[in-house]
Amino acid sequence: MQMNSSQFGQTLALPDTWQRKALNFLREGRDVVLHAPTGAGKTFVFEQLIESGWKGKAIYTVPTRALANDKFRDWKERGWDVGLVTGDVRYRSDAHIVVATLETQRGSMSRGIGPDLLVVDEYQLLGDQRRGPGYEVTIALAPLHTRLLLLSGSVGNPLEVADWLQAHGRSVELVSEGKRPVPLDEVFAETLLRRPFRGRKIRGHWPKLVAGALNANLGPLLIFAPRRAIAEDLARQLAVELPQVEPLELSPEQKKVSGKELTSLLKRRVAYHHSGLDYLKRAGVVEPLAAAGRVRLLVNRAQFPALHQKVVSTFKSPGGPTHGNQLGHRRHRARVRRSVPQLPRHPRAALPRASLRQPLGAPQPRPPTAAGPW
Repeated sequence: MQMNSSQFGQTLALPDTWQRKALNFLREGRDVVLHAPTGAGKTFVFEQLIESGWKGKAIYTVPTRALANDKFRDWKERGWDVGLVTGDVRYRSDAHIVVATLETQRGSMSRGIGPDLLVVDEYQLLGDQRRGPGYEVTIALAPLHTRLLLLSGSVGNPLEVADWLQAHGRSVELVSEGKRPVPLDEVFAETLLRRPFRGRKIRGHWPKLVAGALNANLGPLLIFAPRRAIAEDLARQLAVELPQVEPLELSPEQKKVSGKELTSLLKRRVAYHHSGLDYLKRAGVVEPLAAAGRVRLLVNRAQFPALHQKVVSTFKSPGGPTHGNQLGHRRHRARVRRSVPQLPRHPRAALPRASLRQPLGAPQPRPPTAAGPW
């Protein structure tokens, strides 16, 4: 997007050519598959549509509760009429705009009840082995009167996704933008471990690695863990081993919500985050503090809203990092991915057989109730 100043102290954001193109397609009543790098301004297209006076019901879906909470807070602060629907919260579901996880919408879609606009942010989850089938069925069952806006920057075959939607009788346009406005840098973990470090001796591979990253001014840090228990254990270990910093001051209400253990970690500017954490702790304490940059390290089980500056690392087991582990560093709104996933070449063939035999919008079996990040 282009930033022009209309008056002193005020900034006017103008959409780029590809953003205007997507907006025009949506206003003409077409579905849009929008492919652009992270940070390019995909969400800005939706925000411009709403703020331009668009009328109708819109549901903006994201992969995780944390992202849903982040969008909800942002748009509520703007004064929007917005609600929130996730696996553990249902708040103002009749609002003009509802932020939700996609799985929560499958029931209404199977009954032929859909909003005027359904946004699927991070639609690369179509290629996810566990959640992909649910994503495919929910999108395929969206009524034809519901406009679709699919957003991603990490899909290798967006044209085939558009073709799949057209096979369901939809009018679809693909809009692509290849320019990355925010540089993405990668730093090898081993280089951080070789840097000289002054202070008391630090024990353990991950504490040494994290201390090296913080010492190199790469924080705040975001570490992805494979399981909830590992995320919590790693956060506790790092809080003990990392050099002490100025304690984080928490309000009495924050301390009450957080509980003794999490409060102790937060005072050291360390926290853990996963879908099993109590909603008030997640959305009321951890997420706002992390987004504000007041936590130097967050160990997370699932995707988390982008921070202003962070290091992202993944590991497969408590025994150590993955082979060839790298740390990715971006200066603003980073979300690091190791590769560009290639969605199934024929997504329609991956749908359950029952769905393929029934007409679009026919009732489907209820989704499984197993717990997940949504």
